[in-house]
Amino acid sequence: MAWKNFSAPSRAEYGVQHSNVRHTRNFTVISNELIQHPHLSANARLLGAYIQSLRPGAAVGIKALAKQLPLGEKAISTALRDLEAHGYLKRVVENASQVRSRPGWNAAPPIRR
Repeated sequence: MAWKNFSAPSRAEYGVQHSNVRHTRNFTVISNELIQHPHLSANARLLGAYIQSLRPGAAVGIKALAKQLPLGEKAISTALRDLEAHGYLKRVVENASQVRSRPGWNAAPPIRR
């Protein structure tokens, strides 16, 4: 009979341990695809999660986001372009004569191959 070392940690203690709680209010569901996207920067992932948590119609311009987040305007601008390039953010032209645009958020962008 083999001797067991009871002071050694079990295999389950080496990986991440989740303590899941079912939320019933004030939460946002965020796609693993966004959070684990291999080509998005950490700032773009943070910004994507933040934008998705906002109420519809909230201001998501560079200056408005810079007031809310611990990122500079240049970092926010780069992250927004990154999100737009990967299909998460789109700029919709409201009025062609005034050339104003508003952002549109896509929580599940089309898969590009």
